[in-house]
Amino acid sequence: MYVLPGLNMDNIIAKRLSFFIKNERLAQNLAVRILAKDCNISPSYLSDLENCKCELNEAIIKTIFSELDIDFNLEEQIFKYNNIKQDFDSFLNCVYFQDNEKAEDKFQKYLANQYNKFNLYNEELELLQLIYYLSYRKTNKLIRSLVETLELKQNLLSIEEQILFLLYKAIYLKNLGEIDTARKLLLTIVANVEDKKVISLIYYQLGALYSKSNKVALSIKYYLDAKAIFDSNLNYIRSLYVCSNIAVTYIYSEAFLEAIEACNECIMIAKRLGLNNVIMINAYNLSYIYMRLEQYTEVNKYVVLALKHGVPDTGIYFHNAYSYLQLNELSLCEYWTEEGVSKLKENEPLTKKLYEYLKLRMRNEMEKSINKLIEIIESNEIDDCFDNQDRRFVIKELFKLCETTSHSDIASRYISYLQN
Repeated sequence: MYVLPGLNMDNIIAKRLSFFIKNERLAQNLAVRILAKDCNISPSYLSDLENCKCELNEAIIKTIFSELDIDFNLEEQIFKYNNIKQDFDSFLNCVYFQDNEKAEDKFQKYLANQYNKFNLYNEELELLQLIYYLSYRKTNKLIRSLVETLELKQNLLSIEEQILFLLYKAIYLKNLGEIDTARKLLLTIVANVEDKKVISLIYYQLGALYSKSNKVALSIKYYLDAKAIFDSNLNYIRSLYVCSNIAVTYIYSEAFLEAIEACNECIMIAKRLGLNNVIMINAYNLSYIYMRLEQYTEVNKYVVLALKHGVPDTGIYFHNAYSYLQLNELSLCEYWTEEGVSKLKENEPLTKKLYEYLKLRMRNEMEKSINKLIEIIESNEIDDCFDNQDRRFVIKELFKLCETTSHSDIASRYISYLQN
């Protein structure tokens, strides 16, 4: 414990003060011996202080800040830091219990705390922003910068905050498609976590990661472990999301009948609780399942239900358009294709190619259609709406087209892709 006489001081604050002093001295191009002489302290003491190897003294800290011409009210900063910490914990609680309105209000309040490189609480504000953007799937160019910044400043975070950072870094990696890296990171940190709420969030993410790797048994195990903690904390909204994700796991393993049962159960419960987003997610999944089962007349019903209760991924328009293509209702296929294209985002290049494929199919340009599917399969582009399950769908679609156009030579080149 580092002590400032008369002030409530902990080692995190001490580390941040030392960090400020060293960074500002370097920014002003001052040698240790020169600043130490100006402050009437020894160079070795200043060096130890900058590296947080000695007890901090309030009078000396204030002298150093004065010599560096830093406007810094120590007592006020520590008081504000403690308040920010309390508000930070309150924000986390809102995120955990999916109280989205309160979380949004608190986030906007935190943005009012203007950044200053000498604030003691900047790291909490940076971590809070990262959690907010990733929790609510905000497309924000700051996310990468926040991850990189906090990576360099981990030692300025408390142990609990470091765990939170690594959890949300794993979510960031998952969103980038770095599934194995994200999974290994979570498995590394989970053994060191004591907070049951954080453990449940880690289990939840592990369930999602194993689902994307088609490891159904492990995925469901972690989802059920997360659900048990959510239920014990009366966090029934998160618990219902777990059930929705178990349905997705069934989809990944192509256990479609089990997935249908799980989705319908989630929709029934969500309707009672008025959880529109859960209804939307499960209706989206059902539209995909019925498309894959080639029960095309069922798809539109769930597309409409999903759109009624939220804003699903743009892939849902593809589900409808593709189904109408198979039903040979080309005007409706064209309508839903254009709807999907109009909703596309910049970070959805593969979904865009799927719509291009539909346009080629509507014009009966089969050779070009096959080439478009190959282009999608071999692409290394990242698409938030396109995952391994979608890639398997594209490969199977290629096989069907190759069969109808007598291109068995092309299909044979991609059998290994389907096995992987």
